[in-house]
Amino acid sequence: MWPKGTDGAAILANVKALAEYRDRAIHLYNAPSLGSVIYPFLQQNVLNFRDFMVAKFNKDLADSITWQLLPLGASAPGDAVQFMRVDKSASAVAEVQDFLDELRRLMDAAEAAGSDTARVATVYDINLQSVKKLTSADLAVAVSSTAKGQIVWKKMDPNQTHPYSTSDLLARVNKRRKGRKLTSYDYAAICWKEGLRDNQKYAWKHSNGSSYVWSGDAVAHLSSYDDKYYDSVKAEYTKSRTP
Repeated sequence: MWPKGTDGAAILANVKALAEYRDRAIHLYNAPSLGSVIYPFLQQNVLNFRDFMVAKFNKDLADSITWQLLPLGASAPGDAVQFMRVDKSASAVAEVQDFLDELRRLMDAAEAAGSDTARVATVYDINLQSVKKLTSADLAVAVSSTAKGQIVWKKMDPNQTHPYSTSDLLARVNKRRKGRKLTSYDYAAICWKEGLRDNQKYAWKHSNGSSYVWSGDAVAHLSSYDDKYYDSVKAEYTKSRTP
């Protein structure tokens, strides 16, 4: 029932992580530093909801709430959950350790299932810039009509957002989807059909490089299509290349 291109399993992992935090809140009261751990889950949850609403109902949350509020936090977290360690001298050590272990379990399970782990927990670097003219390709959202050109700027580190080579992309897609094994020709055909290499949500290439790298969203997107669609796209692509 999830919209195409939306990684339902990863989004569920994100919601379960937040539910764990909610259910354990009274026991985690003496561990305020956990706010830095839960931050990327909260932040990603808002963006997951926004993307779901756009895909399912064509309603954009950003039309009703400013992007300045969407990050949901005043300070960014320090380390990734996988590397967090509990201070053995702190109170409620067992409960905190158990909570972190559960977060790791949810993230590991999502990754093992081939889900887009960026949908589980992600840190976004968002800054406010005042400009008169919008020229940067990194501009993420909009211009404020009341703040004389105040914009929201989203910096992207492709090492984090687009970690997969083309071979990694195909391997992950083939692991997730049902049907025949996709080939590099299928990859070339779908990129041609949908212009995926021109969409930074899915692909990124350094200006001095020759190859593309791909995001978790690309894995989810390509996994959502069945063999029938790939066969029709491949037939179109072959026909377009025939003299």
